[in-house]
Amino acid sequence: LVLVHRLRRRLLQRSSPLLLLQVPLSYHLLSCAAFGTAFALDVLAVAFYAGSSRLELTLLPAWIKGLPFLSSLLLATGKAVVVTAANGKLVNLQRYVCWMHSTPAVLYLIRSVSSSITSQQMVSIILLHEVQLGLGAVAQLAGGVTQVLLGVFVHVALIPVLLFLHTGLKELSRQYSRRIAAFVYCSTLVTYASFGVVWDLAAFGLLSPAQEEAGYLWAELASKILISTVLLFSNFVARDMRRLAAMRSIESAGKQQLIGELQALVARQDAFMSSVSHELRTP
Repeated sequence: LVLVHRLRRRLLQRSSPLLLLQVPLSYHLLSCAAFGTAFALDVLAVAFYAGSSRLELTLLPAWIKGLPFLSSLLLATGKAVVVTAANGKLVNLQRYVCWMHSTPAVLYLIRSVSSSITSQQMVSIILLHEVQLGLGAVAQLAGGVTQVLLGVFVHVALIPVLLFLHTGLKELSRQYSRRIAAFVYCSTLVTYASFGVVWDLAAFGLLSPAQEEAGYLWAELASKILISTVLLFSNFVARDMRRLAAMRSIESAGKQQLIGELQALVARQDAFMSSVSHELRTP
């Protein structure tokens, strides 16, 4: 075990700097700047909403953007988990670890704005997505026929995830105008599907390491910053709408009770006046 650990340390120490030679440092610095700024804003939002019911919803975006910021920082400093695959290609395992920890939070936010998606369905999709990412990393490390077979499963497993997104986004679109709803719906599905497209092109050798990193950087910026911000705002709107509906329901119930009491009072008054009138007519 000690020898394996030492070999692993040497492998990581050599592979991570090699990735920096193949990918421009500016890519990682841009990612650090974008995710770092978004993370700082989310931390301020957490401090602002501390002690309120919205704290949970502000913590999730901070988690979603903080992990890519840390991953980009490790890549920029050459300390990321990068290994050499069987075919000699450098595989950034740091990215898969980041996805496996941040994507469940995005799926949870989508579940929060949906009334038709159950908690059991969300847990099933999260577990399926974790298996998908794990096998995707193994496929890149293995190469050859194993990569093709595992790649087929990875793509098939992506279909339920996209259907989950479709269901949640359809309900989310009811809160916005038609144009904004169409933009949110299409951009989210295209962004998550683009991860698979970049993975395929890189697996077949159609992208250089720099192009692959640029593709993943665009997809992560769109999915982690844009979509998580939209989902956060949508959760706020959804909670406010539910609170308003509950207040209206309570107000309506109070009005109905008041109307019932007034009707009973009028009925008793009519009965009293009828009784008095009868007594006056028949002494």
